[in-house]
Amino acid sequence: MLSIFFANLWAMSLKEHSYIVVQRVELKQHVDKISDDLTPHSYLDNAAFYFERDDGAKASEMIWECSSLQLKYFLIGNELDANGDRLRIRIIDFLTTFCTDKELKDQLFSAWPSVHLSQENAHDYKFGLGFVKYMLKSAMVFCNVLYEINERKSFNRDDLLNWLPDYLMLKVKVPIDGEWKMIEEWIHEGKLKLEGEKPNMRLIKL
Repeated sequence: MLSIFFANLWAMSLKEHSYIVVQRVELKQHVDKISDDLTPHSYLDNAAFYFERDDGAKASEMIWECSSLQLKYFLIGNELDANGDRLRIRIIDFLTTFCTDKELKDQLFSAWPSVHLSQENAHDYKFGLGFVKYMLKSAMVFCNVLYEINERKSFNRDDLLNWLPDYLMLKVKVPIDGEWKMIEEWIHEGKLKLEGEKPNMRLIKL
């Protein structure tokens, strides 16, 4: 069920997210009811709701949805998108490797592994409530690190594209005139070209 939701989330029309703003999230100690809002903050609230009721698997699902959606918001705000777990993991690797703020770098390095495990835990619940509590805190940290990086404008899309191996870089989606397609698709259609050699390669709209 989670994998189906996640696939639908990342396949969602990017035009629907033109209003997206990456925001800070807060982990509440007590949540009375489930929220129907589809935002990272609401998913974190829902995770806390299920955790309070000892439903670790459902809490893990909400943790993953919260973190995944915040990452999607961050990427779209920087004019790129990524389908597939492998590509998203490499993007997090890039952010961790090249973050210039040591505190944010350490926070991201510490938070991401448990956030990523929440996807698995939602399916088979290998980890107990003690670890789910840690996942909750990690999701908050992960989301807020992305917020800080975004606010400081310290992320450069071209740097990421130059760093990624070609087989992944070509799978990254970018917008042209409001339409989003993979780089390799735009190149095939003659609407985009790669100019220069790595590490100074640039995307040129034709």
